[in-house]
Amino acid sequence: MERRLGREPELAEIAEELEVPAEQIIDLLRLSRDHVSLDAPVEEDGDTALGDLLALETAPGPDEMVIDAVDRTRLEGLLSSLDERSADVVRRRYGLLDGRQAKLSDIAAVWGITAERVRQIERHAISKLKADAEAA
Repeated sequence: MERRLGREPELAEIAEELEVPAEQIIDLLRLSRDHVSLDAPVEEDGDTALGDLLALETAPGPDEMVIDAVDRTRLEGLLSSLDERSADVVRRRYGLLDGRQAKLSDIAAVWGITAERVRQIERHAISKLKADAEAA
């Protein structure tokens, strides 16, 4: 609307365009400006703040970090049993190199093989990793 008018639209113009009362536009604008403190209690009589809950959900605890490190070390040990190409295919496919999962065609381009061949290598490597993990 701003682009069409060449200026910022007036409240009445927005209300007319959306076919809603101007008061409703005012309420929506007011709601969009309200901020919630992360220190605000979740419940009236509780001592848990909103920020505490957010931190709990997003930040791994020390125990999770240790488990992740152990799992990563174990996975790298299993991957070392594969040949270089198979290990690289698995690392790229599952985002173990940079956190991004590569497409079959992207891996195929790196190794100069077809995407179908990458899929076969991946399938064979995963089977071997499962067998090695069960044997350990």
